Amino acid sequence: MKRLLVLAAATLACLSVLSAAPCGGGVNVLTPGFTCEVNVGGIELSFSGFSAVNAGGMFTPVVNVVSSTAVGLTGFVTFNPNLLPGQDLHFYFTVSGPIVGVDLINAGGPGSIIDERVCSTPIAMGNICTGGLPNQVAFLTAMGGTSADANFPGGNVVNPTYYFKDIGAGPTSGLSSFTQSFHVIPEPTSMLLLGSGLLGLARVARRRYLKKD
Repeated sequence: MKRLLVLAAATLACLSVLSAAPCGGGVNVLTPGFTCEVNVGGIELSFSGFSAVNAGGMFTPVVNVVSSTAVGLTGFVTFNPNLLPGQDLHFYFTVSGPIVGVDLINAGGPGSIIDERVCSTPIAMGNICTGGLPNQVAFLTAMGGTSADANFPGGNVVNPTYYFKDIGAGPTSGLSSFTQSFHVIPEPTSMLLLGSGLLGLARVARRRYLKKD
């Protein structure tokens, strides 16, 4: 029994990352060093590298992560950029995990807009992908009350992914909520580790059964 428990623990340890706070709770993601994670079908998505720049209006950027959830192999994270009418924000972050596509829901009022660029390399000056257009895997635009979605070219898995958002509130309405969703698939390495662990458990169980006979 002890060998079963040890093998199970080792398998889970290989498939997990060092624990971070779950994404949610209204925390200001711009706190230095802040990271959070979302478990999507047993796959950990880790969020880090948050930063923001005031791109229009008189305010100090504050971006709260409101909540996160997962349905099947899609993870959802809701943010509040705390924008008043006429304010504009540039928002950046990095996601580590096997992603094949993203969606964006802009819950802002009329006239609000979010442009998003997703890169396979870090964001460079001018808010473009380092290395140029070949490293851009998605570009989305969502007006207030609408959504946009993008699958990565060729259905390729990209890990990590880098995000730049130009978030603008409408002239007469603020923007207090947008939701980003992430479509994931298991990476071959993770599947191999899981398969090896399950095979090992099966072998130990078989030996115990044969000994009883």
